[in-house]
Amino acid sequence: MSEVENLLRFATADSLNSMIEQHYKTTRPTISTVSAGLAQMPYLEDGASRNAWHIDIEVTSAEDAEIAVPRHLMLKVGRDTAGQARQEILFYELARDAGLPIAQCYGTAWLEDKNLALVLMEKVPADFFYQGANAQHLVHYEQALRSLARLHAWHWNHPSIGTGRFEYQWNHEFLDSIIVLIEAGFAKIKMSNHLVDLAAIEKIGEVIKQLPSLCLARVRNGGPMCINHGDAGLWNFMFREGLSATVKMLDFPQWCVNPPAWDLMYMTALDWPTEFRRAHQGALFDAYNETLISLGIVYPPEIFDRDIKLCALGMTGVALVSLATGVRSIDEAAEEVSRLMAVFDDYGALEILG
Repeated sequence: MSEVENLLRFATADSLNSMIEQHYKTTRPTISTVSAGLAQMPYLEDGASRNAWHIDIEVTSAEDAEIAVPRHLMLKVGRDTAGQARQEILFYELARDAGLPIAQCYGTAWLEDKNLALVLMEKVPADFFYQGANAQHLVHYEQALRSLARLHAWHWNHPSIGTGRFEYQWNHEFLDSIIVLIEAGFAKIKMSNHLVDLAAIEKIGEVIKQLPSLCLARVRNGGPMCINHGDAGLWNFMFREGLSATVKMLDFPQWCVNPPAWDLMYMTALDWPTEFRRAHQGALFDAYNETLISLGIVYPPEIFDRDIKLCALGMTGVALVSLATGVRSIDEAAEEVSRLMAVFDDYGALEILG
């Protein structure tokens, strides 16, 4: 059996009905017939992203179905790398009735023997996909920031934050493990001759040295914490041309509890060319904060500013871990680090180092 045939056997009426029945506690079949094929999107290769396959599904509904599902669905089959696929299942379970601007989930399943997670969701229509910063799409990026604010508001300083399933990502165990990868990525970039600026190398070395203690101090000293998307690049937002359309988010295997500014800097600091970021980042952050205020939440400006600085430093870790784990090439990581040097200067991020 080919890999494609292996994948498509997850997309049968029986399999999908089982997921829906467990998700909604129904007793009658929802789907009658299924037609399935590998999803075709710009960021997928033969239906695959780095840690998952995506299957486009067209269904007809069963008679007397208790749950209404759209005709077009997508089944995500995720490899459980570092437990992230199971994390995504947990996210969709938590978010089931939250009314968030995310792709609607209709069921999940964990296949223990195969170490795979299945997520059945709506196929969110998109008029275009993010393929790099483009000033023509600024209004859509603003919508994405407003959707991100709604996600953050969901568990903003909720009593459960910091406990159980909502443990802070910035804890000793996580930081001890991630600093090893950060240092490995830093060693690669130093050996590559991509960073010839000795001052930049010295700055990065000092950031790496102090980053764990700064993160732990942020948790200890308080300030807003919330559920972050964790991979809030604009490639995980589905854009429509109509200005009234809500921008929906996809892909939550990396969701985590961090300061809200983490997602903001992830979206804008690593990927955007410096001049584009300088021209537009401030207005987009204003739209984010305006949305929070409309939801009854204030991100205190002095904490927001310090969080932006801290999370800018943290993006160094993201770039270097991506290099160490092969997600980024040396050229891509070096470009991200060079952009971060400008971010540090623009926000005075290095001022918070001891």
